[in-house]
Formats: sequence, structure tokens, C-alpha cells
Amino acid sequence: MALRRLLQPSASCSSCEEPALPTDGRRMQHLASTVGTLPRGRRQLSLARSSSLGDPSKPQRNLVAILKEDRETFGFEIQTIRFPHQSDFSLEVCTCVCRIQEESPAHLSGLQTGDILSSINGVNIEGFGHKQIVELIKSSGNYLRLETVNGALFLRKMELEAKLQALKQALHQRWGELRALLARERLLLHGEVNDNALLVALEPGEPSPGGGCSSRDPSPQASRASPARAAPAAA
Repeated sequence: MALRRLLQPSASCSSCEEPALPTDGRRMQHLASTVGTLPRGRRQLSLARSSSLGDPSKPQRNLVAILKEDRETFGFEIQTIRFPHQSDFSLEVCTCVCRIQEESPAHLSGLQTGDILSSINGVNIEGFGHKQIVELIKSSGNYLRLETVNGALFLRKMELEAKLQALKQALHQRWGELRALLARERLLLHGEVNDNALLVALEPGEPSPGGGCSSRDPSPQASRASPARAAPAAA
């Protein structure tokens, strides 16, 4: 389920429009004021997108501040993905950036494809639906503050988990086929199939296991049946 955001109509602007745009200094002031509201332990992490900070094996959280003009869009699209949980059969949900318009405010602010959204304007979006997240972004005005998680490792984990589930299903199917083959082999080796066939063949002759008795049994039946067949002829 993907949602196409409105794309930026034009990335170029004339020199007469430059005073209306915020300068680099004002952008840095906005970013600095935003970072100042974060807990002390997250300030260094939000200033740079570097995997060298902390444990590189863990997803890194980053702060991205996006500024745009009134007639601009932020220039990125999001997608909500559902995938099976690792420990049970429930589904996990995450919303990530699936496309970024080149030279858009989102692109210039450092947002990257694959980034997973963690919070929007300080609001934790865990448990939010896709439409709720879209409405929250639309209500941001010209300034959008995103806390993101580097989704490279996360998406790789999700891909491996999907492959693992497929392998488990294939293994379950192959195991059923193997059990059927082993059961058939066991029947053939121990002669159970032949014994069963023999029992089925002997079922009509069970009352007469001996050859002499079986030869005498049909004769009374035939003698009794012959008058019944001859009666219509006599009539």
C-alpha cells in the first residue's frame, strides 16, 4: 500500500524570490532549536547521519528538519509495510520512505529512501495507521520534523525473515512428503501390503478355508438355484 505524495512543481527559483526563502543561517537556527528540545543523549546523534556513532549493528535514530515554501511539497512518499513477527504469527507494521524527489526540500534536508519514521513533530507514531500518518504530515505546515531510523538493517532483517518463513513452509511440505514415502517403504519391506491384499482376497472364502469344503459348498447353492431358474421355463 503506497501513497504518492504531491511532487515539487519546480526546484528552480529566480533571484527575486530569494529573500522569501529562509537562508542557510535561518535553517541552522531552526535545526539548532529543534535539537535543543531533545534529550541530552540524542543531540549528537541527531546532528549527523553517521553509523560510527554507537553500535553500528543497531539502527541509528536521526532527526531530519524539512522546510518548504507555501506552494511547495516536502517531496517524499511513504509506504506502510506489514510483515510477520519473528517470534510469533503476529504482524509488525512500519512506515518508511519509499521515494524522494530530487532537489526537493526532503532531499536537501538529508532524508533517505528506506528511512523508517519513528515520530513526526515530536509525536510517536507507533500504532498509527497509514492515513493518520499522512494527515499528520499534511498538518505540519511548512516545517516538518521527523525522527527516523536507518532502515537498511531493518529492511534486510525483514527480507531475511520473509525468506525464513518461506523455507519453513517448504520444509513442512517436504517433511510431509518424506513421511508418506517412509510409510510406503515400511509397508513394502514388511509385506504389510501383500498381507492386506491376501486378506482381502480371502474374505469371500473365509467360511471354507479347505479346498474340499469349498467345492462342496457351491453345489447345494447351485442345486437350490436351479429350480428357481427352471420355474419360469416350466411355466
